[in-house]
Amino acid sequence: MTEAETQSTVDRRSITAAIFAGTCHTLSMILLNYQIYLDQSPSRPLVMSYPLLVSECFYLTPLLIVIIFRRVAEITFAFALIVSIILAGRTYYLVQYYLVGIRGLKKPFDEPAAILFLLSAASTILILLWVVIRLARILKRNAGAVDG
Repeated sequence: MTEAETQSTVDRRSITAAIFAGTCHTLSMILLNYQIYLDQSPSRPLVMSYPLLVSECFYLTPLLIVIIFRRVAEITFAFALIVSIILAGRTYYLVQYYLVGIRGLKKPFDEPAAILFLLSAASTILILLWVVIRLARILKRNAGAVDG
């Protein structure tokens, strides 16, 4: 097997893992919002506000990492594993709610949400590093073009 075929197999696997991670993360976010909806009282419905919009965007940063680094197998597989654990935890709490009732529903900031928060913070740092590296490459290329 040649190195090009091996690289092609790794790319295909990491892209498949990226699609899996993106799907798991999207489902996890839908279930988190549903859990927040269930926790609201009927007299005070959930209203989309600026802080809620900012937190939703923050929680979507792992999806950006999976899209940006879809060809890097180590990052993609690590994120796919973590996001699938988050989805399993989120599903567990919602199934427990339907079996036990409101007593089984934990507050929206439970263990899966804490893991998602940490993953989102790590994703934000990775995105910022990626942007800095890309800008440094662009500036270096432009400085070389001006000098040459």
